[in-house]
Amino acid sequence: MKRVDSLSVFMIMLGLLCIAQAATSLIDYNSTKDWSVTTGSIISAKDIAQGESLYEGKGPVFMVKIETVAYAYEVESQTYKGLGYTQGTETPASGNSVIVYYDPEEPQKSTIDPTFDWAYLITWIILSVSVFAVEHFWFRLRVKHRPRLPFRKKPKK
Repeated sequence: MKRVDSLSVFMIMLGLLCIAQAATSLIDYNSTKDWSVTTGSIISAKDIAQGESLYEGKGPVFMVKIETVAYAYEVESQTYKGLGYTQGTETPASGNSVIVYYDPEEPQKSTIDPTFDWAYLITWIILSVSVFAVEHFWFRLRVKHRPRLPFRKKPKK
């Protein structure tokens, strides 16, 4: 029986975990396609990231803001709260209305941005391919440099 290297097992498990994360993001996105729509209101918004154009001073500056947005919405006389992210140039004000997508079977599950984040999926795919590539080269290196045993003949009976 061949000895299994613990690093190989770890790398394979890590690669499978990356693939599972990518698949989960696709499944989550596909599930939001059938969700219902309602109008909610913004409770609060807070900047979490802000960037500027690299061309500052050579033309208009393009600002990108990402905000965490807390919102409330109502389904069948029951009020729910959610937390989402928006991306834009202006911070949404408290009390403004927002379109909320929610799961009709579980109304506490909601989002304000049902678009798919391709960058997230591609990141997990690249990470999984990288992990499997490292494992492949690690395996080849081990096979190439393992000690060779002298040829043995089977004993005659």
